Amino acid sequence: MEFLDMNWKIIVILLLASCSSSVKETSVSVYWWKNKVEITDEMLQFKQANNIHKVYCKVADFRYNQLHNTIDIPLIHEKLSLEKQNVSPVLYIENDVFKHFSENYVFTRFKETIDKLMQRNIISDLTHIQIDCDWTLSTKDRYFQFLNKLKSSFEIVGVTLRLHQVKYYKTTGVPDIDYGVLMIYNLSSVADFEVENSIYNYDLALSYLKGYLHNYPMEVKAALPAFAWAAHFHHERLVNILNFITYEELVKNENLTQLTDYRFVSKKAHFINAMPISKHDIIRYEEPNIESLKLLLGFLKQEVNQEKLEVIFFSLNAPFLINNQNRYEEVLSTLN
Repeated sequence: MEFLDMNWKIIVILLLASCSSSVKETSVSVYWWKNKVEITDEMLQFKQANNIHKVYCKVADFRYNQLHNTIDIPLIHEKLSLEKQNVSPVLYIENDVFKHFSENYVFTRFKETIDKLMQRNIISDLTHIQIDCDWTLSTKDRYFQFLNKLKSSFEIVGVTLRLHQVKYYKTTGVPDIDYGVLMIYNLSSVADFEVENSIYNYDLALSYLKGYLHNYPMEVKAALPAFAWAAHFHHERLVNILNFITYEELVKNENLTQLTDYRFVSKKAHFINAMPISKHDIIRYEEPNIESLKLLLGFLKQEVNQEKLEVIFFSLNAPFLINNQNRYEEVLSTLN
């Protein structure tokens, strides 16, 4: 994990507080990124306690099927029902889709998908759509033309942005739509055995944003991590990701020896959450560092060249957010 020197953190916070912020108004939203709808009382309480009125709900995926050269499109199973809440649909499109299909074909499948979602009463409001696609130089033209087609069907069109697409925007391009969401998580490859925390690294995030974000020529929102996982390695190769495991469970696991703060080695073959773990396998636990999330929000309020900033936590369906809601309320206090 990323642990910053306490004296340095205090100095940074004081410096940020002494400067006038570019952002005058902030709001908080959440993602729902699961094909099943399982809203718990704890989730609702977190939303209500933190004045969260908007949920960005992933309603469908577009994934390239290499075997059949087709697009697989799994849909959310039922409507995300939240009383008096603003739910905006998000559609994930794998970059390979635009490598193999034209923007016209993708748009046709998109319209068919929206029709299905409306028939099932999963989508009822067609004013706002957000697209999640990690486009590349080879797919940029098709993707941007696809987005242009969306503008005729929706009043508001947003996209997700990877941080390199901000730093190098003159090369990667800027889509001509309403806003972009800075995805400030999954900054490194989880498959890299040497990485300590692939989910979030404050210094790495700043290396992409500092000196660049202020000049980015589009309105932005900021998506911050509110999830954790454990990466399972066998002979230093990623085997799988354990999503439903806590740090405390790993510490208490008698079959593991703790090597460092967040790395564990298996003493013998066993199972974790029904997943087989071999002897000598490495488990690397990852979660966002709360203190540096506070610093990041302070930085964003200074650097974003706009009066309003919306912060979106990824995600409401993650047990980590609900289990650490008091710590995330500390993060939210930075916005005041």
